[in-house]
Parts: sequence; C-alpha cells; structure tokens
Amino acid sequence: YMRLSKIRDIKDIFEVKKEIKDRFGDIPLELERLINITRIKILCHKSNNIISITGNNEKVTIKFKESLLDIKFFLESKIEENIEIKSKTLMFIPEDSEKVLEETEILIFKLIKLQNEIIEKFNSI
Repeated sequence: YMRLSKIRDIKDIFEVKKEIKDRFGDIPLELERLINITRIKILCHKSNNIISITGNNEKVTIKFKESLLDIKFFLESKIEENIEIKSKTLMFIPEDSEKVLEETEILIFKLIKLQNEIIEKFNSI
C-alpha cells in the first residue's frame, strides 16, 4: 500500500500490480479499487488543472483550478458521457454505478487529451 501511495507514473502501477499478483495470487477487489484510485490521482496530477474529485457510485464531481465556462460547449461536444458543467465544476453521472472508478478514469483521460488539444491549437496561432 505504501508503494502505491508513492507512485507518480501509471506504468509503475502495472509493475507493482504484476509483482503483487506474482507474490500473492489474485488481487482482491478492494486492492483493485485502490489501484484504480491511484491511477485517477496520477491523471489528475498530470492534468495540472484538477483540484479535487468527490462522489459516490451515483455522481462524481470534479473541481478545476480554472473556469470551464469558456470551453463549456467544446467540452460538451467532445465528451459523450453524461456531464454537467458549471464554472469550475464538472459533474458526471456514470452509466454503470459498479464501474464508477473505471468510467471516471476514462473521463479524466479524455479531459487531459482535450486539454492538450486546446493548448496545441493556441500554441499554433
């Protein structure tokens, strides 16, 4: 658990996961969830704009440093998930409440990809 908390790169998670499986066998669901949360934390750190994520199986709230209102329509057109954007907050309702962590990770990955796309467009102007 301590090693997981210190990981800063997603590829390192796969190495730790493989090592745990080799040493102890099947990974329990609780540890799998902790691994998913660790991946989400790493992605949030990479985004450099996500302040916090809170929620439960029914709804996830992602808070950002910067307002999303200027790019609200762009985000809504690019993101297929059920989202609601308010100033510095994005609320997300997962399709499958049992897979909220996986769906949140996918959403954050998409947000980072769109963030990079926006930065690239502005840099080319």
